[in-house]
Amino acid sequence: MKEFYCKVINDAELSIAAIALITSVVSIFIGFVGLRIQRKHNKKSVLPIGTINLADYENCLRIKISNNGVGPLIIKSCNTIGKNSVKPYPINWMPGGVVWSTFRENLDNHTILSGSSLTLLELQVNIKNKGEIKQRDKIRTILNDLELEVGYEDIYGKEFKVKRKLDWFGRNLNY
Repeated sequence: MKEFYCKVINDAELSIAAIALITSVVSIFIGFVGLRIQRKHNKKSVLPIGTINLADYENCLRIKISNNGVGPLIIKSCNTIGKNSVKPYPINWMPGGVVWSTFRENLDNHTILSGSSLTLLELQVNIKNKGEIKQRDKIRTILNDLELEVGYEDIYGKEFKVKRKLDWFGRNLNY
């Protein structure tokens, strides 16, 4: 080994070849590290951020799923959790005979684009109609005891969950 070292040091061509070999190995290592960093960045640059937004007004009740990230949000599951049972969507807990502005179900593999939202449930109320006000308060009471959990994934298949209690609807109830 000592003889080889001396040979490399004393021969200019061998010295240049050794330096070129070391430079090549270091370059390959730097390229590999750079590629890993770039892949990690690419995955983060299309990351969806799901949020559950609630609206509780005198004339409107609404539950929305929003994508506040930069990549598409692909819904994989939706569960509305009550005290004793679990049902897929908030509409499954609601009384019959209600005229909804919007409600959605069967959302598996539904995609929400970046900056967009999806309304799960919406009720418009005529505040001059006592029957509709009574119905709105009944729905608030039901929603007050529920929790919504949405499972979603990004385009790379990484799974996420967002969960929110719906007790916001109970703050305006008169017990």
